[in-house]
Amino acid sequence: MNQNAQILDSQRDARKSHHLSSATTMVQYLDLRALAVYSSCSVRWLRDRLNDRVAPLPYHRVGGKILIRREDFDVWIGQFRTVRPSTELGALVDDALAGLFSKQPS
Repeated sequence: MNQNAQILDSQRDARKSHHLSSATTMVQYLDLRALAVYSSCSVRWLRDRLNDRVAPLPYHRVGGKILIRREDFDVWIGQFRTVRPSTELGALVDDALAGLFSKQPS
């Protein structure tokens, strides 16, 4: 193979690689296996969430294939976000208030 043919091959491979990488970043629908990778959850756990009585995971069934929009999953999982109050901060405030009130003249 001459040098020009090699250059053309490498350019074609680069375009193909770029096309594939941009196509994968545009994927909006994930099957359960892809969603398991994306979410770090098991396929079994995700499948159980499809039929959850309290907060079912929204999905599309195309024939026998289950597809979940990545955006729908992100919104759905967001409802389970928990923020724990800082117990240390509460203790500091309580201590500060107790110190203030104990120093006031009666």
